[in-house]
Amino acid sequence: ENKEIIPKIYEKIQNAVNQITNDFSTQAHFGKLWMNNILNNLKLLSTQNNRNFSLHSNVNLFPDIKKTAVVIAAGATLDDKIHILKENRNSFYIISTDTAYSALIKHKIIPDAVISIDGQNISYNHFIHNADASSILFLFDLTSNYKACKYLYEKNNSIYFFIGGHPFSALVQNFSDSFFPNLFSGAGTVTIAATDFAFHCGFENIQVFGADFSYQNGKSYAKGTYLDVLYHKDENKILNAEILYNKLMFRSRLTLQNGKLTTNLLQSYKNSFETFVLQNNYSIKYENSIYYLKRKIENINKTNFSSNFLKTQTFNYNKFIDYLQKSTPKDLKTSLLPLAAYFKVKMKKNDFSEILNLAHSYIVEYNNKI
Repeated sequence: ENKEIIPKIYEKIQNAVNQITNDFSTQAHFGKLWMNNILNNLKLLSTQNNRNFSLHSNVNLFPDIKKTAVVIAAGATLDDKIHILKENRNSFYIISTDTAYSALIKHKIIPDAVISIDGQNISYNHFIHNADASSILFLFDLTSNYKACKYLYEKNNSIYFFIGGHPFSALVQNFSDSFFPNLFSGAGTVTIAATDFAFHCGFENIQVFGADFSYQNGKSYAKGTYLDVLYHKDENKILNAEILYNKLMFRSRLTLQNGKLTTNLLQSYKNSFETFVLQNNYSIKYENSIYYLKRKIENINKTNFSSNFLKTQTFNYNKFIDYLQKSTPKDLKTSLLPLAAYFKVKMKKNDFSEILNLAHSYIVEYNNKI
């Protein structure tokens, strides 16, 4: 009766299947790493309790929301905006993504907050420098790289954990009396998480620097980021940084949109970011490589997180592990899915019950190693 819509139905089904496939692939790739980070970070949080950890007195716990919040992503256009940050530092509340953090430090700009969601070991490099970070509030997703968290902890810096979309993190939130803010990161984009933090703080005006979602002049990152440093460290006349950036840029098919080279993945990040902004009742304008966001109406559904930063996060790790050991794999089914995806691919097993048992056993055994 409606033959003309059949192609659209097929398209929607295929898009859904592609999304599920990509999500499963991501879980299978990072499932074990995420779980390791969560358990280690929870144990670190429990250790903080033992030393009466509290947020550093220099940390600005209550942002002045009359200021403009500036979210710093690490795109190449950030290089041309550094002077704006320096000239207007006192009127900005600067929220840096982890990748952009070292670039800001290079220019002697100390952000007010730094957000990290990356679980990979390479993210540890973002935080290795000698800058005074005592005034910075470091916000880490529970799945973030444990080594980075531990490094900052040992330097007596202020760490606060939040949760994202990982189902095991939701289990932790339900188990604990402590408060773990929930920051949205879309498909895993730290720029979105940093912007969500600004939303929750209640800023009316927000600017986003370095959110290029494209390759600017053949570069993917600003100067001073970890990749920029690594590419220039060992370059020579035959294999220089430009060749390495080109190799990175051409790892997937490029398209030209609005005069900029980009990929389908980067465009999906862009669409996700802009959709998220609009859904949170902010208007959006893009001009001279800067996003200008302005709140349309007061969003009563958002919680002001800053009021909760006064409370030290606590966590009873041993009690939590005891709870996991007494629970059955079936009890924890949803929470174990990312780790189960890892074992399904790694062990080439298809029996779901067996995979869940493997995931549950891994958590119990890994606890004995840390």
